[in-house]
Amino acid sequence: MNPGKDKAKYVNRIVDSDDDMEADADTVWREEMRSARQGREDDKREEALLRKHDEEKAARKKQKLSSGKGQAR
Repeated sequence: MNPGKDKAKYVNRIVDSDDDMEADADTVWREEMRSARQGREDDKREEALLRKHDEEKAARKKQKLSSGKGQAR
């Protein structure tokens, strides 16, 4: 309860402001499809970054191994 407020003034008030915020099924479906497409694109981008990282890591390891041959430890 909010002290100092007259609950009777607002408790039975009809609020229509949410009417314009509702989405129909077609709008929801289009948003779901857009979101799914964006997710797939993000996944592809992330996969490419991970692949590049792994390739660079393997190249560094190969270079390190080849430069270390013939040296005394």
